[in-house]
Amino acid sequence: MATILLAGLAYDLEASIRHGLAGQGHTALVAFDAAQLFQAVEQVQPALAILDPFLLVGGHGIQVCCDLRARPAAQNLFMIVVSNRDAVGDKLDAFAAGADDYLAMPFHMPELLLRVEALLRRQARLTRKQAPKQPLRRHGDIVLDIHTGDVWRGDRRIVVTPVEARLLNYLMTCAGRAVSAEELLQQVWTQSPGCGDPALVRVHIRHLREKLADLTNAVELLKTIPRFGYCMAPAGAA
Repeated sequence: MATILLAGLAYDLEASIRHGLAGQGHTALVAFDAAQLFQAVEQVQPALAILDPFLLVGGHGIQVCCDLRARPAAQNLFMIVVSNRDAVGDKLDAFAAGADDYLAMPFHMPELLLRVEALLRRQARLTRKQAPKQPLRRHGDIVLDIHTGDVWRGDRRIVVTPVEARLLNYLMTCAGRAVSAEELLQQVWTQSPGCGDPALVRVHIRHLREKLADLTNAVELLKTIPRFGYCMAPAGAA
């Protein structure tokens, strides 16, 4: 799932794109002028921006792409320009200013969403290339890619949420040791001491158990320790 920034778009188009992105599991943020765009990039560091620089208030047209690309926080940001300008010159100017893609209106929403997914895949590949070696964490027949959050058990791929991937990663590092719900809330959810809800942990542990279930294995992988917390079985018993 990715955070995607929208800027300079007409209200109806913005609403349609937000709806389409939500259907893909992404989170959309909206910047109403150039100042908010720059602020969001600095503070949130979205994966991708979809913008119409020609309609963005305070953006000085295509120059906003240059200004955005010049910021250190936007070095890895992908940009899709959408505009009713379809002249070749406008497209060339946009690419020269730092845009990664250009889509002239009118366009079909599925095409935009496919372009978004293509750029996000490219970003994921770049991230993996830049990441340290050996990104895989293993525990018996369970394999977790700590960078992408992908999980396998044997030859079966298991779909988990980002939070479940972080929870599994922490439990794998603590295999054989009992960890309290309070510790998990602090380490996985970054909650302050005493501020989290243990029920949140219970729900996610239950979901992980269901997803990691292996009927050929009699040993419970994620054990509940009464009145304390949880423990992932040692690798030899998983």
